[in-house]
Amino acid sequence: MLQLPEEMGLMSVAARQTQGRGFGGKAGLSPLGCAMFSVQVSVSSRLGQRIPFLQHLAALAEVEVVRTLPGYQDIDRRVKWPNDIYYSNLMKLGRVLVTSTVMGPTFHLLVGCGFNGSNNNPTICINNLVMQHNRECGTSMEALSSAQLIGRTLTSLKQLISAFQERGQRPSCPSTTRDGCTAGPRCVCGARTAPMPTWWASTTKASCRCTLRSRVWSPCRLMATPSTC
Repeated sequence: MLQLPEEMGLMSVAARQTQGRGFGGKAGLSPLGCAMFSVQVSVSSRLGQRIPFLQHLAALAEVEVVRTLPGYQDIDRRVKWPNDIYYSNLMKLGRVLVTSTVMGPTFHLLVGCGFNGSNNNPTICINNLVMQHNRECGTSMEALSSAQLIGRTLTSLKQLISAFQERGQRPSCPSTTRDGCTAGPRCVCGARTAPMPTWWASTTKASCRCTLRSRVWSPCRLMATPSTC
């Protein structure tokens, strides 16, 4: 990977994985129907100083490819900071994992992305949401193939990286806000028992680290509310 000329890229697409890797070294589930790919990216400059943003941009790119398709804009898919892809705030649809190597001023990054495209199990998939929308709204949207989703994701990711390199993180804020990212908004926790605590997330520009604060502890599930940048 490190020997590739700068003008060349490298991508691997899998229909099924036998040794999928998840966050923290955990095994990653890879049932048939998942859209899965790894792509090599070399960056310096702005994004090189904000490497954690790359996993967020990759997740945002995957959400954008469906939301920007004519007729598909109401499919409720969101990004949970920094790299999880969700259906509404209910179910996880996928995740991005990034590994990096530094050589001189350049970061060589391997971006792995996997999300439920047409597999009904173990939870829900994008095409389930499309069919559900057709039933509820009387539409006739077609199911999306893994090739469509992956191809559009890569195009969107390239555009987001270029925008970040040129102008920094602020230009991404409108998309981030629209797609329900938890970078900066207040998050209300739905607790089973009273009192219900209110959490809020704050992100530092230097580390992109999200910290949560609460006055009351209680078992809960984070529910992100829209933010403003």
